[in-house]
Amino acid sequence: RQMLSSLAVEHEFTNCRVRVQPRAAAHRDEIVPVPDLLPEERANNLADDPDQAERLRRLLRSQGLGRQSGERDIAYAVRLGRALANGYKYDVEATEAHVADLPSVIFELRRGDCSAFNAGFVFALRAFGIPARVSLGFKYGKAVQQACGSIVGPHAQAEFFADGIGWVPCDATLGLKRLGHDASAMLSFVQWRPASLTTAEAEELSRVFV
Repeated sequence: RQMLSSLAVEHEFTNCRVRVQPRAAAHRDEIVPVPDLLPEERANNLADDPDQAERLRRLLRSQGLGRQSGERDIAYAVRLGRALANGYKYDVEATEAHVADLPSVIFELRRGDCSAFNAGFVFALRAFGIPARVSLGFKYGKAVQQACGSIVGPHAQAEFFADGIGWVPCDATLGLKRLGHDASAMLSFVQWRPASLTTAEAEELSRVFV
């Protein structure tokens, strides 16, 4: 098993690189506990339409993308996300023409924009029992400027909750390439808010915008 030497982590609008070490070698005050997912937060980020979820599960299984028995949350998320790099195309018009089918359009047409890729990824994880949500924000940097002529642009990404790990941010657009938000001079992502708020987040927003 390969051991990571460091890991990029994010807090609010900043990110940093931290040292990774075996748990047995760490001091007690260096161990960060894995957050528990409250029952209402888990319910808010799982499939809430049984018929839609079953249709999506059948579609994914027909493409070899169903969750396997005993497959860990993070293992399935990575396998599903990496599959989106093979034979899928970026297409804004396809998303606009099928916006009502956002939960499944990326798997049916194999094309779409960032919202289609990440919404499809999120709904697929939810259908197989993994809490997930779309993350709305902005991408900025040299890569954005080269692609669209502007230094910053709106973007959708995803987050999923892996048991034993916590919320994991990622971008499923044209395939999952890494876990965590992009954070470099070439390309960075700043999250505005999750598309689906937790109870605590909704209460916090209500206090801010009184």
